This record gives sequence, C-alpha cells and structure tokens, in this order.
Amino acid sequence: RRQAARQTVAALVGAPAEHVSFVGSTSHAVSCMAFLLRNAGLRRILSTSSEFTSTVLPWRHHGFEVELMEGFEALLKRPDGRNELRRRLEGADVFVTAHVQSYTGFRCDLEVLGSLCRETDTLFAVNATQSAGIFDIDVERDSIDLLGFTGFKWLMAGYGTGVLYVDRDRIDATRGPLVGWMSLQNPYADDLEEPRLASDGRSLEAGVPDFSRVFALEAAVKALRNLGIAEVRSAVLDLAGLVASEAERRGLAVSSPRTGVHRSGIVILDLPRAVELQDQLAQRGVMVSARAGQLRVSPHFFNTREEVDQLFAVLDELAAADPHAPR
Repeated sequence: RRQAARQTVAALVGAPAEHVSFVGSTSHAVSCMAFLLRNAGLRRILSTSSEFTSTVLPWRHHGFEVELMEGFEALLKRPDGRNELRRRLEGADVFVTAHVQSYTGFRCDLEVLGSLCRETDTLFAVNATQSAGIFDIDVERDSIDLLGFTGFKWLMAGYGTGVLYVDRDRIDATRGPLVGWMSLQNPYADDLEEPRLASDGRSLEAGVPDFSRVFALEAAVKALRNLGIAEVRSAVLDLAGLVASEAERRGLAVSSPRTGVHRSGIVILDLPRAVELQDQLAQRGVMVSARAGQLRVSPHFFNTREEVDQLFAVLDELAAADPHAPR
C-alpha cells in the first residue's frame, strides 16, 4: 500500500515513483535537499528575499553561501527580467524558491524558471507547499531537480505529511541524512556487514513510516483528482478574485497579484493591526492569517461566496467601531 501511495503522489507532480520519498514536513524535505547537495560539493545558493523561513534556513544551517535577491517578483515582470535573472543564475549552483510565496501570494512560472536553470546549468529546487494540489506541477516539463511540499495545506491531508522529490538521474540521493532498516533495498536481509541501500525514494526513509499519514496523503490526492483539480483550481481562483474585488470596493489595498500567471489562491490585504484583526475575526468564526504585518486570506474550494460575505461583514463591523480604521 505504501508503494501504491507513492505512485499516486508521484503522479500528482509528474514524477517517477522511484524518485519520491515520504517525509514529515517541508522543512524535512528541504533539509534533505541541503544535505544531499552539500555532500555533492555544491555551496552557492540563489534565492529570494520573499521566501518563507523553511525554504532558506536549511541551506544556511548546512553551510551554504546564500544570496537573497531583492525585488524578484518585480524582476520577473520586467521585459528584460529574464536576461537579468539568467545573469544572476550563472553565479549559483542551486536556485531555490517557492512556487507560490506565502507572504505575497505571488506564483512563479515554473516552466520559465526551470528553463533558465537548465540554460545556466543551475539546479532548480522548489517549495510547493502553497501550490501542490491546486496548481499544475510537472517536474519534467518544469525542469525541477528537487521538490518538497507538505500535505496539510491545499492538499488537506493533515499535519505530519510531506513529500520529497529528487531527480536521481542528476543527483545522488542514495546516502541521506538518516538511515535505518527501511532504507535498505531488502529490509529483511539482516546483512550487518555490507547492507545495500535502496536505489529509490526509500533510501531517504529511515524507519517504519506513519502509515496512517502516508495513506491520508494518498486519499487526499485521489479525492482532489476525483473532484477535478482544474475545477478545484477554478473555484479557488474565483473565490480569491471575489475577496480581492470586495476589498478593493472598500478601498482596501490588495498587494497580491490580481491577474495573469502570477495569481494564486492567496490574497494579501494591507491592513493595520493585522494580528489584532486575525484574532477578532477568529472570535467571529472567520479564519485568516496575519503574515508580515498583513492579512492573508486563502479560500479553498469548500468555502462559499456567503463565507466571503461574512468575512467582509465582520471587517465592516470592526471598521465601523474603529474611527482610525481605513475606509
């Protein structure tokens, strides 16, 4: 059943099943990436200043030289942006970024970035936590060398679930940071002298997995496929668009992309006292997140237009009670 689950999850991102490992979180996945590439002798990481901590911290922890680009999102929108990014990539061993940025809602065009990485012989590592399950990812088409994501976001598979993809045709992923009997080609061989590590994703899975979480992840992927991932994505984007429109109608600033390929399911509202607003909304049954001094709204397909109305009804109520609130 674990191998069947591996096939199901691998197909979600267009990966060979033997290149996929089950991990506990995105942090776990990125830490494995950093360990493997450090052992390969790579040292120079190029990333962006917009990243969530888990995307960058493991590389610093393992001693990599990390350069964070300022203005990455604006760079991709400029006519000459690709040429500038190509120049920056030429000085890096690995380019690391999120598919969708947690703090800004910006969605990268993975195919474009992957192509630039191939042109400059730079490895491409992606954190897909804020996109896996609703936005298309194909590791072959997008030239992704390493990919990690958790199952508790858009995939709805619960905490403690995660996936790591490593292109084993380009990266030696046999010797990972942890090892145990389930990392072996034959876990039941009882060979203490010359144990043979598995040549597939199992080599990065040290011991007996939490089968319930592996099967939950498999069930979540199947459920989304049964619903139709394109239909789920359409519903998410429609609701995100409604949130942005309602905010702008009230004169509230929306800093996340509104149209085009960079739009995602995350809407960022520039509101003062975001943490206070998050708590006040939660008390009224509306769940949002305060991130970097802004309010992040992330509707999923199961949310409704009525719930968007409820969000803004509460915001209107709070604004009416606060003479200093933006109108």
